[in-house]
Amino acid sequence: MDLWLEVVIGFALAVVSIFIIRQVYPKKDHAFWRVGLVIAALIYVGFALAFGANMGWIIIELSGFAFYLFFAFLSKRVNLLFLAVGWGLHVLWDILLHGTSESAFVPDWYPGMCLGFDIAIAAYVLYVVRERKGSEGVEMKMEMEM
Repeated sequence: MDLWLEVVIGFALAVVSIFIIRQVYPKKDHAFWRVGLVIAALIYVGFALAFGANMGWIIIELSGFAFYLFFAFLSKRVNLLFLAVGWGLHVLWDILLHGTSESAFVPDWYPGMCLGFDIAIAAYVLYVVRERKGSEGVEMKMEMEM
């Protein structure tokens, strides 16, 4: 499959997911995407284990899992922007680490689809941060006027 098609499909899947999750968890969808970041890292661990990657790759994938888990934790404890950064950094994981033939345990189509998905979710989380920051400001202003 062509890389651009993979990216477009991943992006489209993310847009559909955003729409559904936003309906199911209004104003709490960021919690879903926090868990999603951790799952995105775990999928690569699963590929490594299922398709016979060597121990070096398994350690790399487990390190990535810990790295993205840390960003999910920071987004909960410090600032939601860490979630957007985590998804943005996962783009690099897709391209730099798995965009080559060296990680033969990852299906050829997966990094491209994940790239499109990650870009869309990172952008969406940035939108959520801005949207909710703006709505908090409006709520605070209304409270002060009352």
